[in-house]
Amino acid sequence: MRKKHIVFISAVLVSLCSIFFFAQKSGAFIGSGYDDGISLYSVDAKELSLTFDEYGYVFNDIIAGKSDVPRIFAAVNPKNIKDLKKPKQKQTLFLKMMLPLTLRANEDILEDRKKLIKIKKDFDAGNSLSKENTEWVNNLAKKYKAKGEIDEQLKKLYVRVDAVPPALCLTQAVIESAWGTSRFAIEGNALFGEWTNDGTGIIPAKRSAGLTHRIRAFKNLAGAIKSYMRNLNTHRAYAKFRKMRATSREEGKTLSGSNLANAMTEYSAKGQEYVDSLHSIINNYKLAALDKVQLKK
Repeated sequence: MRKKHIVFISAVLVSLCSIFFFAQKSGAFIGSGYDDGISLYSVDAKELSLTFDEYGYVFNDIIAGKSDVPRIFAAVNPKNIKDLKKPKQKQTLFLKMMLPLTLRANEDILEDRKKLIKIKKDFDAGNSLSKENTEWVNNLAKKYKAKGEIDEQLKKLYVRVDAVPPALCLTQAVIESAWGTSRFAIEGNALFGEWTNDGTGIIPAKRSAGLTHRIRAFKNLAGAIKSYMRNLNTHRAYAKFRKMRATSREEGKTLSGSNLANAMTEYSAKGQEYVDSLHSIINNYKLAALDKVQLKK
């Protein structure tokens, strides 16, 4: 009887492993937050790097415009990323990890923007919104903190519901998380140093006396990126960023991370010095090219 139990348990474990493997391959594994690609839940940096290589994910080819970005979504920041001895290996892994997730987050935003533009166009033409579209706009307005009557909501949403250039997103993640090696990035997938006062998150080791804020933590990297983009798209401190982005849209230009970095003086107490650091990283690592790449269909 005991032998049968052992055989049965072994069979169950094999089945579970098969399901886990299939889920990773099919994209059904939801660790990354997305189900339309390959989700990788690895806390080991070398393992994640090797997996990217196995799928033919070559970052230099992306920069050179030779390939679209594969839909490979890392769930979490590797716990031992700081143990990678070669700086270039660490930096490349971080950028490869961040890029697909950034593009995927923008896809969702741009899908909403496409619908929003159609609804706004109909409304501006004097047509009444359907009950369904009115409800959709109201829900989107809550998400993007766009208060007012329906016409005011549509005007505000038109400026707020838009993508964040990958070059800017990745560069800010590099600075705020020290290439994914910061304590906040490792313990809570916190890539952008977002503060929270809701009692959750990670307590900064050097928090000044009298302050009660914590650093917002996330269950996965996708959550951190979505929160960062929502922050830029809603907080009053980044109104200049949104205005500059809207101007680029009106002029028919590709959104430029290097250009919009000029609006990030309020993101850090360092002000213009912070902006200069953004430009330096974008230029040194040729990240401006990422503003024109896309995920594989």
